Amino acid sequence: MAADSLPSPSSNTGPVLGYGTARRRRRWRIVALFALIALVPPAFWWSRSMLQQWSEDRARRAEIRYRVTTNLAVASAEIAEGQWANAQVAIDRARLASQADPLLFSDRESRELGQKIDATDIKLRDAQEQAWRSRDPVIERRIEEAFVRQRTEEVFVRTNVIADLNRTADQLLTQGRYSEALQTLREVLILDPNNAHAQARFPDALLERSLSMDPSGNE
Repeated sequence: MAADSLPSPSSNTGPVLGYGTARRRRRWRIVALFALIALVPPAFWWSRSMLQQWSEDRARRAEIRYRVTTNLAVASAEIAEGQWANAQVAIDRARLASQADPLLFSDRESRELGQKIDATDIKLRDAQEQAWRSRDPVIERRIEEAFVRQRTEEVFVRTNVIADLNRTADQLLTQGRYSEALQTLREVLILDPNNAHAQARFPDALLERSLSMDPSGNE
């Protein structure tokens, strides 16, 4: 019986050692799997956030291009009808739209938008000049009166738009919404680079915004 209980010299102890090695391998595989699970979500959400931002920027660029193109088309139609004041308003709207979020566009894209707007503006000036030069002596006075009336209306509309923007900027500053006030003042200076009110308020708005920012750069 004692002899039967002793292990045979030919018995294989390999499976016991192999079993222990397999357990260690499985343990490390489980550890590696949990480590992978812990690392994947941040990378996934980071990629998703970047993709969402890219999609939003793309949609915003398309919206701005649409607004510019639509207003320039309206301006061209008004020029053809001789409605120069309306054409100027549409051109101003296109210019404001192109500057709504300039960081979304490359320098080349910004230049292209600006060139389209400038070309329509030149088209308006040429149409006005041509109408002035091609006057018929019989209706000369009537054309001259219409020209002066439309130029006066154009100036009146632009002046009102600028005044409204300046009032809006002042209200935003009073409410502590300095970034929005700066954007509104920029719109005024696009329409009228020499506007005294906007020039005076712009440095104040910059200073107030910088003083209101926390260390992280947020207002």
